Amino acid sequence: MQIKVDYHFHPNFPLFIPFLGRSLANKRARAIWKAFEKNKMDVVLITEHSYKHPKKSFEILELNKPRNAKTLIVPGIEVLTKEGTDLIVFSKNKQDVYSYSELLIPWKLKMAEVVKMISQKDSLKGIVVHLYTPGATGIIKNNGIEEAKKAIKQLGFVEFYNCSFTALIQLFDSLRLNKILKKKYVQMINTATAPNELCYENTIVTGGSDAHHPSEIGDYMEIECDNAKNFFDIITTKSGKIIRRKKYILTLIPNTVTVSREWLMKKLHLYTVDKPL
Repeated sequence: MQIKVDYHFHPNFPLFIPFLGRSLANKRARAIWKAFEKNKMDVVLITEHSYKHPKKSFEILELNKPRNAKTLIVPGIEVLTKEGTDLIVFSKNKQDVYSYSELLIPWKLKMAEVVKMISQKDSLKGIVVHLYTPGATGIIKNNGIEEAKKAIKQLGFVEFYNCSFTALIQLFDSLRLNKILKKKYVQMINTATAPNELCYENTIVTGGSDAHHPSEIGDYMEIECDNAKNFFDIITTKSGKIIRRKKYILTLIPNTVTVSREWLMKKLHLYTVDKPL
């Protein structure tokens, strides 16, 4: 049998809106669960940014979970390290990941410190994500290729596939911007599918939508397994293959708005952080 797994998803709840934020978040959570059901997702890692309330976001999804929902949501954080590098940390139980204030506070720990922390705690897992992203949060840009390789080997997980740039890649191809902005184009290509040399023996290959909107849900890793009794064990011990949606172009405008807002939030420190469990 096969299971569908998205290792990288952002609820992107509008908790920053005064008075209406929580009710709008609940409405969005219900739309997210409907998208999970529509796309028959078996497992989704909830990996909200550390500056956008990852603990609270997971709990909102828990509270709005339909009785008949079949999707397993896994608690996680996209930690923002002191260098500005994104790194996904997740666990089987929310108490095991949301109890660490140092993971919930942006720019608190260096990348190497986060990797060491994960390596020393059996309950925590870590994924090196979007290695070549043209943005400011890529590990290779901030920490260098050798540190990226070291982190992948230590953690045993690498985001080999990331679908967040697929729409831009298609736009570049259609407008032939790939000939003009070659460096950015290559960075996006290597983010969408990482170079083979960064996938080491015994490393679990992951992939995800990196979605920030319900309409983007639908990219997933398809993992072959004998049974589906323990989803968490399957997603942390077996690699799969990426299955991408066909239509992306409509995601460009909402993604541009989201990326701009996140940049402002970090630049101007327009955020509060979750209190640990």
